[in-house]
Amino acid sequence: MGLVVALATIQAAGWVLTRSGSDLIERQQRYRDALEPLNPSGDAELEDRLGFSRLNDLLIEHLGWSDGQIQGDPPQLEPYSREPPGLGETLKPTAVVAAVTGHGTQMLMNALPPLMPLDQKISHGDHLWRVTPQERFERLLRETGVEAGLLFNGSQLRLVVAPKGESSGHLTFPLQDPAEVSGRLMFSGLGLLLGQSRVFFDPDGAWLADVLKASRSFQAVVSTALADQVLAALWNLLRGFEQAGQITRHQGKTLLGSMPDQDPQRLYRGLITVLMRLVSLLYAEEEALMPADAIYGQNYKVSRIFAQLQQDAAEFPDTMEQRYGAGAGLMSLCRLVFDGGGTTADYLPARRGQLFDPEVYPSLETPWLSNGVVCNVLRNLLLVNGEHISYRALDVEEIGSVYEGIMGHAVHPMAGRCIGLKSKPQGVKKQIITVINLDQLLVLDGGKRKKWLEGQAQASLPAKAARALKTWCNRPLQPSGFHLNLG
Repeated sequence: MGLVVALATIQAAGWVLTRSGSDLIERQQRYRDALEPLNPSGDAELEDRLGFSRLNDLLIEHLGWSDGQIQGDPPQLEPYSREPPGLGETLKPTAVVAAVTGHGTQMLMNALPPLMPLDQKISHGDHLWRVTPQERFERLLRETGVEAGLLFNGSQLRLVVAPKGESSGHLTFPLQDPAEVSGRLMFSGLGLLLGQSRVFFDPDGAWLADVLKASRSFQAVVSTALADQVLAALWNLLRGFEQAGQITRHQGKTLLGSMPDQDPQRLYRGLITVLMRLVSLLYAEEEALMPADAIYGQNYKVSRIFAQLQQDAAEFPDTMEQRYGAGAGLMSLCRLVFDGGGTTADYLPARRGQLFDPEVYPSLETPWLSNGVVCNVLRNLLLVNGEHISYRALDVEEIGSVYEGIMGHAVHPMAGRCIGLKSKPQGVKKQIITVINLDQLLVLDGGKRKKWLEGQAQASLPAKAARALKTWCNRPLQPSGFHLNLG
């Protein structure tokens, strides 16, 4: 959960996943043979659970570590023992891993009793701090300033990242799965991430600690880029509802009515509401707040809908604007969140609230939002530089910056043809898009167009573009009903 390692940083470090070969098969066989039953209480339900009774066995025998690289003597652990005030207990690791440079520590380890749940709230003895082992370990990492650690319970190995002042993340390996033939890539991935060479011997910049740090930097880039992409998604939504309005007019009906002319800000607020609904759903799905069964996963899950749209776009790139259904599916999901649904009251409880209330912006519920528009909107919300965005890893401030990125705009109707001009005026931090009335531009003499356009956009026009604009004739373009502009 949360961002731990970004694919872009793995590629930059030159890490390559081994997918086949006799050596991989032999190492997996040795791993399979080493698994042992984990059933300390004799519970019949747990008799098939396999794993390792000692973390050191896994690290040394199968990931290539040496015994000296794992420090577990009491004097070595004492500097990393903490007693947070008011909690009534001592937090301490079971082992530490020294930094590659020889100064400090790169990881803490915490080996739990076999099969102890990592995410189930428990309290130790008379202590009142009822939290999960994961939360205890994150607190220890932040208290000691060690940013990464390994949490182990025999059947699971979890890499945890919890830097001070940043969101935490973790990546869990179920230790029985890599022994299966179907789990060969998982076994290879375990070695790729936690093998001895990655943790200790790779060149500077390719160590595990370097990749974890670079992944956090990548997440900062993601939050900045996401703010711009959410604005692009807002433009796509506006275009989609304009097209939907044209379809309904051809059917003798109205979708937006007089809203664009008489109350354009209400239309603008409605578009923001649609985006915030999607962002909330993506966050809720990553936090496991939505149903986890196949019915929800295959029919309602936002990321699943996007995956299907991507496949459709690859197979039918020329007809995505004439295909429909995805938008209606997302609107049905928003209604389910508001009203609740499922076979039991706990399946998807009614959330109510203004954000998902379908009666607040009923005009924005239409079956004619094309799959092409929905795909572009979700692409802007889910991908940055080809990487999937982890909403769980975004801090509250970063989510806030996404919202701020679409504030300060307004919707204006435009009767004539228009184009969007990207520019970055002096003193403005981010690129803006100024909507230009194309009819007003082209009616001017060629020599006057550059000055007029630069005055509208408050930015200089490149020489090559200015020459092309001077000789540009009045060409037919599609009309635009309304547009976004800076308020």
